[in-house]
Amino acid sequence: MSMELLVSAKNGSQFAISSLLVSISSECKTIISHFLGTKYSARIDAEDVLQEVLMQVATGVATTDFDEWNGFKAWLFCVCRNNVYKQVEYVKSLRRSADRTSAIGEGFDVGCDDRTAVEIMIGRENLSGVMAVAAQLGDDEFQVIEYLAQGLSPREAGEKVGKDAAFAYYARRQLKELLEGESKPVRRAVKSTGSANRARLKSWKKHYDAMMAIECFVTREKAIARFEKSLARLSYAEGTEMLAFIQGESVTV
Repeated sequence: MSMELLVSAKNGSQFAISSLLVSISSECKTIISHFLGTKYSARIDAEDVLQEVLMQVATGVATTDFDEWNGFKAWLFCVCRNNVYKQVEYVKSLRRSADRTSAIGEGFDVGCDDRTAVEIMIGRENLSGVMAVAAQLGDDEFQVIEYLAQGLSPREAGEKVGKDAAFAYYARRQLKELLEGESKPVRRAVKSTGSANRARLKSWKKHYDAMMAIECFVTREKAIARFEKSLARLSYAEGTEMLAFIQGESVTV
């Protein structure tokens, strides 16, 4: 029965995919908890990891070959483990960069109402440009994005539109893909510009990607830390240019 369900899911049956995800959720939680252990269980949300795993399984089952059910179980084990390791490495990188992120006050002195550059950027969560991109999503997805922007958790945002947390994660990922499409001109500029300016454009692209992470409403703590880490390396002048670039204003390079 398990293999029949897997074959149906691989052939694109949405019912089979949903049934498969339900059937593996408990086992995934066990694997995730095992690799998180007591050291990271309080710092990494196991539910976030689980949702990433389920999304990866839902999309990966159609493109991965399994000779038998045990082969699928082995693949699933690796997906769970790798997602935990990815989150653990991210937490470790934040600790390693703690001294550099504290330099944001020196590297980017905004000088207006004692607000940091991060606070200014976080304030762009409801920026019309971002919501205009989100408007390309379905009505429910758009509403979920609005609720996420207001600070609701994925579970709360999903419930607001009669869905669950998984739907909120799906909507957020859809928005991220749309925003990544918006960044393609930046990538083309990086490839076509002269070598003298290429480094600056690449630097801007990193900050643009960090901004997209914030606009996609990734966990606020993660987004702030990621943005601070990049922003701390900029001078005030460079930071001002970067902000203008992100906001679509003309920048001379």
